[in-house]
Amino acid sequence: IDGVYLAICLDIMPQGMIGLLITGLFAATVSTMDTGLNKNTGIFILIFYLTILRPGAGERELVAASKITTVIFGVVVILSGLYFSQLHELSLFNLMMQFTGLVSVPIGIPLMWGIFYKRTPSWSGWSTVLVGLLVSLVMGNLTFFFGPDAYQRILFLDTPMALSEKADVIFLLGVIGNLVVGSLWFLGTTRWYDKEPPEFRNKVEAFFETMRTPVNFAKEHGASADRTQLRILGYLSFAYGSFVGLLALIPNDWLGRGCFLAIGLLIGGVGALLLRAGRTARDG
Repeated sequence: IDGVYLAICLDIMPQGMIGLLITGLFAATVSTMDTGLNKNTGIFILIFYLTILRPGAGERELVAASKITTVIFGVVVILSGLYFSQLHELSLFNLMMQFTGLVSVPIGIPLMWGIFYKRTPSWSGWSTVLVGLLVSLVMGNLTFFFGPDAYQRILFLDTPMALSEKADVIFLLGVIGNLVVGSLWFLGTTRWYDKEPPEFRNKVEAFFETMRTPVNFAKEHGASADRTQLRILGYLSFAYGSFVGLLALIPNDWLGRGCFLAIGLLIGGVGALLLRAGRTARDG
C-alpha cells in the first residue's frame, strides 16, 4: 500500500517531474517537522522547565535549554521512525491513522473544550490527556484484555476480520472512545473549579477576556511589512515558476512539456500578482 502512490507517479509523470515531487515531499516534511519541534520545545520550556524546574531562569539559559530539548526531541523522532519502519504488518497509512485516533485525539480534546468552556480546574487538561491515552491503550489492545475475537464480537461479525479491517476498527473505536470518555472527564472536572485559588480563576478570566478582545495590529505588532513581504514572495515565486518552466526543455512528449509550462506559468503568474500587489501596498 505504501508504494502505490510512488508507483503511480513513476508510471504517469513525465521525465523530470519525479525530482520535483521528491523535493516537494522533503519540503513538506521538513516544514512540518521543524514546526512541530519548535512547538513541542516551546511547550516543554514554558510550561515545565520555566514553571517547575527553573522558575528563575534567564533568557540565555532558556535559549540553551531550548536548543538541547530540540535536539533530544529530534533524536526521539528519528528513533521512533526507525522503529515504525520495522512494523511490516502495519502500513504507514494505517500507522498514521492509528496515531491520530489513539494519540492526537486525546491531546486535542482538552484543547478543543478549553477554548469554549472555562470552569475547569488547573489539572483538568493533563488529566484528560492521561485518561484519553488510557482509553487508547484499551481500545488498541482489546484482544489482550478481552480475548482474540474481541473486535469481532464488538461488531457482531461471524467471520474473523482482515488485518486492514482491524486497523480501521481500532482507529474508529479510538476516536469514538476518546471523544466520549475524554469529553465527559474534562467537563466532569467542573465541580472542582470553585476549589481553585482566586489567582488561578483570575488568570482564566483574563485569558477569556483576551480571546474576546479584537486584535489591534498597530498596538500589538507595530508597523507592518506587507510591501516587503509581497515583494520577496513575488520574486521567489517568479523565480521558481521560471525554473519549472525551463524544465519543458527535458525530452518528453507534448503533454509532458505542456505540464511543465502550465505549472511554471501558474507559479510565475502568482509571483507577478504578488509583485503587482507589492507596488501598491506600503510598509508601516
